[in-house]
Amino acid sequence: MLSTLLEGGSGEEVPKIDNLNIALDTKIVLDLLGLQGVEGNIAARDVLKMIHANGIQCFVFQKTLEEIDGILVYVEGVLRGKAIPRKLDGVIGYAFERSLQPSDLVIFRGSVEEKLNEMSVVVRDNPDYNYVYNLDEDKLRNSVRDYLEYENPRAFDRDILCLSAIHRMRKGRGGSEMEKSRYLFVTTNEKLVLGCSQFSKSEGYRYPLAVSFDYLAMRLWLRAPLASKDVPKDLLVAAAYAGLKPKPKIWDQMAVSMGGSNEFVECFCWGAVAEGGSGAVVEFVGDGVEVGLVAGDGGSF
Repeated sequence: MLSTLLEGGSGEEVPKIDNLNIALDTKIVLDLLGLQGVEGNIAARDVLKMIHANGIQCFVFQKTLEEIDGILVYVEGVLRGKAIPRKLDGVIGYAFERSLQPSDLVIFRGSVEEKLNEMSVVVRDNPDYNYVYNLDEDKLRNSVRDYLEYENPRAFDRDILCLSAIHRMRKGRGGSEMEKSRYLFVTTNEKLVLGCSQFSKSEGYRYPLAVSFDYLAMRLWLRAPLASKDVPKDLLVAAAYAGLKPKPKIWDQMAVSMGGSNEFVECFCWGAVAEGGSGAVVEFVGDGVEVGLVAGDGGSF
């Protein structure tokens, strides 16, 4: 039932995770810090529990930390009336919703790394460039541009530098499955994942440099569904599908369907690599939860 997502076949054949390190992208860290709303925070923290339960080491690049600090500085400026936001979402939306003051952002900026350490998420510098393990960053940029045009050139540069750093960290070693890839960049930017996958294929990588957050969440949920056994069923499923961001109409339909203990819900994925009409099937049976997939290409959400 679950094998459509697992590269190795049945659940019993899933390779043991060994020495896997994942770098979290900016938006995931903002959710972990609770800066984009309660729902995102709950989902991100539930997935983080599964990450730790699987023995995976979690970190953020110093560049990512600098980007987060820049976001908080910008939001502080908006609250002081020094800038006008183009849209009220993300951290800005959360700040207005909670009536935060500029001083709240100043205080929070000084505690970001400490808060991450408390969640066992460490900060790492990008490794030095090495002529043996460098990649063609210009080619990587072009591959990403085939799928995505960045509004902020600096954000584009940071993503490329993070992916290049993952390549150097692998030092030419990495298996053909997620569990054996050694180092991965995890992001909610699914078009970035597509561009990176195109580059990885053209360069003969055994496994791409990046995966989407929702793919990682689903894969870990299928490996260890009991890792978050104390979390209510609805939050547990939300964590498993973190990053899919279904349309409100779909969530409304799911909410109606989940009225009893034996309800059946089917929600189709429209994520980056969920091609061919693949989706997730969730069935609540008594106190248990069963998760499967609709037929389709589930190679990398």
